[in-house]
Amino acid sequence: MKNSARNTGFTLIETIIYSGIVTAVLTFFLTTFYYIIDSSDRSLSLIELAENQKFLVQKIGWVLSNNAAINSPPLGSSGTTLSVNKIGAAANPFIITSSGTFVTMASGTTPAVPLTNSWVSVANLQFHHLDFSGRSAIRITADLQNIVSSTTIDTTIFMP
Repeated sequence: MKNSARNTGFTLIETIIYSGIVTAVLTFFLTTFYYIIDSSDRSLSLIELAENQKFLVQKIGWVLSNNAAINSPPLGSSGTTLSVNKIGAAANPFIITSSGTFVTMASGTTPAVPLTNSWVSVANLQFHHLDFSGRSAIRITADLQNIVSSTTIDTTIFMP
């Protein structure tokens, strides 16, 4: 008698092996894709933190340029609020202060507007009014952080 039945298809062992190979390849690609997306989000958060730090220092520098008087903090002391009268500005004084986790700026009767956004929190904002042999300077210190990283502002701006 002839055996006319042919064995076609996969055995159970072959099916399990091929399923394992496909699962391993899919796991590798999904994991790689996840890390690429996560890396992109981390990079955007780092950029956001750096941009908030840069903008805050630039805005404080602008307020301190062409100033007629520094109202607060007094010379030789520190405080959490910077109050400055600018030369030729109708909306004096310009006030920069920490409001919770935000830094805000107000001028004259204008309500306070945030200088930092909601993705960055600011802590320990301090303005130190220094005297260098008759030349006034403001030292700014603050801690900025977001969900990825943190940075510190420690800069001194000399008055002309």
